[in-house]
Order: sequence, then structure tokens, then C-alpha cells
Amino acid sequence: MLPGACFAAADFGLVEVVRELLEKGAEVDAEDGKGCTALTVALYCGQAGTARALLEAGAGVNAGTGRRPVHAAAMMGTVEMVRELVEKGAEVDAEDREGRTALTVALAFGQEAAARALLEAGAGVNAGTGQRPLHAAAKKGMEEMVRELVEKSTEVDAEDGEGRTALTVALAFGQEAAARALLEAGAGVNTGRRPLHVAAEKGMVEMVRELAGKGAEVDAEDAEGRTALQCLLLASELSPAYTFVGGDSKGSAVGGFTIDGGGGEAGEWVVA
Repeated sequence: MLPGACFAAADFGLVEVVRELLEKGAEVDAEDGKGCTALTVALYCGQAGTARALLEAGAGVNAGTGRRPVHAAAMMGTVEMVRELVEKGAEVDAEDREGRTALTVALAFGQEAAARALLEAGAGVNAGTGQRPLHAAAKKGMEEMVRELVEKSTEVDAEDGEGRTALTVALAFGQEAAARALLEAGAGVNTGRRPLHVAAEKGMVEMVRELAGKGAEVDAEDAEGRTALQCLLLASELSPAYTFVGGDSKGSAVGGFTIDGGGGEAGEWVVA
């Protein structure tokens, strides 16, 4: 009874109730069904008062087999709590059940200030076996954070569990500014799940031009054996028809579209 009541009190910010329950024997680091402690729950709910009461009672800053307290503070963007947890020994690069560090979580939720606090605390820009910090920033279109992460020696062409680079992720979510920042940083145009295929699927004509201009192989096939042109045709119904021209004459034609490539100059989209 006591553990459940303690979680509820932490959730609702009932500081005195939390203290009383702890005095009556509630285990400060007991976990709920998701592997979260009362401290993590308090932080998820933005209850700094109950979080501090739990810390005063000895709550572990690294306790919990699910998400850690620092992940919760990062997700909610409570910068001061992030700093307090780090000062009390929170493992800044610990992973949650999805293999994400607190830095990745902060970026995934667009919490730039919390992300910067974690970077100041030494968070690894390449840490995590799940989603990488750079991928998270690219997905959210956080252009300045993308640039900062790359400057801190991020592996710009690292792939996530789905074989996608940060550039591919940026394109998949329509984040052109982040994509351009990655291209300026030297992101590969022929790595991972091909960026050109993703841009084609999204109908991002200008990005297709840029990628082709930077050497994207226009007739390369993805894991399903599709060219970028075929990806476009499967995903879009364009009117008027578009044609991709350029390169030499070794192109292929699909439906009302043609794509030329194979060693010549980079092509471009034109209205047919």
C-alpha cells in the first residue's frame, strides 16, 4: 500500500504526504510496473518539490530499471533538476530501455536547454545503443544542435537500428534545414538507407537536386530493389509529370518519368 501511495503523492506534488509515507516505511527506491522510482515519476510530472523531498530522503539518482530520473528531467526540460541530478552523481550516459541516453531524450522532445546542460556535464554525443543524439536532433529539425553535435566529433554517418543516417532521418521528417546542415558537415549522400530515395519519396524536389549535385547515385537501388525514381512513383501522384534529366544516356524510364544517370553531370527535375 505504501509504495503505491508514495507514487501517487509524488505524482501530485504532495510533499508532506511523501515525507510522511517515507517515515512510515515506504521504500524510497521502489519501482512501478515501468521500472520507474517515485523520484522519476515526480520529475515526469514536473513536481520539483516532491523530487527534492525524495532526494533529501536518499532517493537514488541512478535507481530504476526503466527510465532513470535524469531521463525524466531531460524529457520535461527541467534544467535545474538535470544539473542537480548530475551533481549528485547521475550517470549522464546511462541508457533507458530503448537504449537512449538523457541527451537523446532531451533532443527527442525538443528540450534544447536541457540538452545543453547535459552537454556541459559531459554527455557523450555518440552514446547510446538506440537512437543517437544526432538522429534525435535531426528528426526535430534542431539545426543549431545538429551543428553543435557535429562539431563535437559526432559520427555524422552513424546508422540507427533501421540503417538510417541522421541525414536520412532529417529528410524522412521533412527537416530541410537540418539536412543541409548535415550535408555541409560532410554527411554521405550514398550511405545507409539512401537519402536520395527518402527525398524522392517525400517529393522534396530541391533536396533531390542538391543530393544529385553532391554525387548521389541516381540509379542506385534500396533494400527493396527500388530506384529513387520508383520510390517517387510509388509514393506520389505528380501533376504535371516531372522528369529527372542529366548524366549520360544510361538512364531508365518508369511510367511517365525518366531518370538518367551513370557518370555524367548531376541531373535535375524539370516539368515534363
